[in-house]
Amino acid sequence: METGDLEEALEQVAADDMVSHFFAVDYEMLSASEQGILRTIAAESAASSGSLEERLSLDKSQLTGGLLRLESLGFIRRAEERRFELRNHFFRRWLADLPAPEANKGRSPSVAAPRGPEDNLLTEPQVSELGVIEDRYELLRRAGEGATGLVYKAYDRLLKAPVAIKLLRPEYAFNDNILERFRQEIVLSRDLGHPNILRVYHLGEYDGKKFLTMQWVEGSTLDELIADEAPLPAAQVASIGQKIASALETAHGHRVLHRDIKPQNILLDSRREPLVTDFGLARLTEGPGITTAGMFLGTPNYVSPEQASMLPLDERSDIYALGVVLFEMATGRRPFEGETVVEILEMHRSVPAPDPRELEPGVSAQLASVIARCLRKEPAGRYSTAGELRQALLSIESHTPTG
Repeated sequence: METGDLEEALEQVAADDMVSHFFAVDYEMLSASEQGILRTIAAESAASSGSLEERLSLDKSQLTGGLLRLESLGFIRRAEERRFELRNHFFRRWLADLPAPEANKGRSPSVAAPRGPEDNLLTEPQVSELGVIEDRYELLRRAGEGATGLVYKAYDRLLKAPVAIKLLRPEYAFNDNILERFRQEIVLSRDLGHPNILRVYHLGEYDGKKFLTMQWVEGSTLDELIADEAPLPAAQVASIGQKIASALETAHGHRVLHRDIKPQNILLDSRREPLVTDFGLARLTEGPGITTAGMFLGTPNYVSPEQASMLPLDERSDIYALGVVLFEMATGRRPFEGETVVEILEMHRSVPAPDPRELEPGVSAQLASVIARCLRKEPAGRYSTAGELRQALLSIESHTPTG
């Protein structure tokens, strides 16, 4: 349903079945301790660091690091009396409806052990709990758990290679709209075939359960790198950025827009090579998509002005979003921060982006110029193609000392 009212459009998003899926994707990117912090804050409406320390089995440094990262990612904000609260009304409502983990029902949210370098999400279950799917995928260990399902590292006996297996929860496994998103992502990753786009192989069913097979990546996400190390050196910003731009160049060459470029959707492998994920919001630049016309979709902190205004999009919308990511890598902060979703969207539509050098004086003039061009309000002022942006970033990478 088309609407010119932003508040009404946001209410449509909140009521849409797909919102749960996209909140779940972001939630899954968090560590178990960060998820526990969010659940506790949601249960108490607002919580101080002291009350969180009492409720959760975390040492002070781990709690402080988790709170800083959740604040930098826009999940929480500081309220009055040194308390923390969830920033997003719709996420707060989604989290309140999220079932508690089986082991935690009836008591306060608990937290798993901190993530280690090798098994960095959840404790590995006993081998007796695991098995083989379709006499092909040997489940090795549980690598993560989120609202959409469980993720396992598995061994593909046919291809003799590791893969990721996601066992979908029933509420997602039998939702036709969500399954159509997964099918679309499989087709797109197959057709695009780019080294910086995560490959999603197969949507199957086994023992009454739906599962996805995906490329296994031993690493982290770009948002984790930003939280831990930003501001990043110019050469690293340019290197990661030009590879993301290359992935978008290929997608755009197939008339596909991503529409949700953000650090949480960029995986980094052990060599810190980026892989673009989550083409669930993607659509063709021509022809019908699976979303409703006039409906806002995307992530508010990374949407282009035209996306925030629910106008028709082209490739330059993805270039704007990548500009926001470049800004965040270079400075450690996003260009626009607001108290509400409506305020953030209005900033994207009408407030000029700050010069990244105002936040981080070490940003080079050449990198600042590239970022500024990406973030121009009018699409015509941006790079016309992702390939053009890739070349600009390659020039920075090749002329920036790495030592």
